Amino acid sequence: MRCSFRDAMRALFACASVLLLAGLIMTAPAAAAPLAARDGADLPGKGTMRLGVFSPLTWVVADGLELETHPLITWVAPHITARYRRGELGPVRLLWEGGLSLPTPGLHIAPPGLAGYLGPSCLVAAAEAERGGACEQGDHVLVLRAGVVASIGEGDVTSLRLDGAYGVLLGEARPRPFDTWAPLEVLLAPIARGSRVHAMVRHDRALHDRVRVAAELHVWRVGGVESDMADRSLWTFGGHLGVDVALTDATRLQLGALYTNTDSRRAVVETNEDGFGERVFVRTQRIWPTFDVVWSF
Repeated sequence: MRCSFRDAMRALFACASVLLLAGLIMTAPAAAAPLAARDGADLPGKGTMRLGVFSPLTWVVADGLELETHPLITWVAPHITARYRRGELGPVRLLWEGGLSLPTPGLHIAPPGLAGYLGPSCLVAAAEAERGGACEQGDHVLVLRAGVVASIGEGDVTSLRLDGAYGVLLGEARPRPFDTWAPLEVLLAPIARGSRVHAMVRHDRALHDRVRVAAELHVWRVGGVESDMADRSLWTFGGHLGVDVALTDATRLQLGALYTNTDSRRAVVETNEDGFGERVFVRTQRIWPTFDVVWSF
């Protein structure tokens, strides 16, 4: 069996993660309070702020009201999300979300020599004006987002999320679909495809006062465009397994793996009944390592 460099790196990441996690569990000081579940309908106390290496900055500005933005991205792609913890249905707690963003200015910026790689470009249209319609960059898009999260349980928390996003075109043409990695494709879908609907169920379980594990199931449905082939599926499925470890009272380490299953128009050659090779489109399956360190203050 052949082992690719990518497979070797994934195996190395998995081994290193297990060893690091074991060492942290054995040596990390006990937290003053048990590690709380995350990504549910509960918010921390007023004034609490959280920031990760990759995670956005969140700030609970009032009891039950949290604002979110990413400091490193806001200056090129302004965005903000508000979460409002209000309402209960018996033991079920509810969290309402709403947000807006203007991500397209950031897509129009690329370091010299990388235009067309980090985002759609107009290089062909600029070089060969006679080829009308060659610009893939498109106009600006304002993305509106809304959702609701319902959680049940105290120590072990089960949450259900349903959210949607719609991209309001501020011009004549949208950017060309990115056809990129599945996590990015569904994130950027409201820009190029007009819409995205997402549903998730998550179970977050405590193994220890400073260790939690969680499992998630995801379903995304993105909007279709004229360039899609007639039989292309607009559905993406995913699953995530992760572990959170409290490093200190204010810091948690997050490790995990995300699985995605999507129709990226990947083709393979298969032998048909007549013995001839034919091209067949198959769904793309990938596993993506996830990592973050989040500070609360």
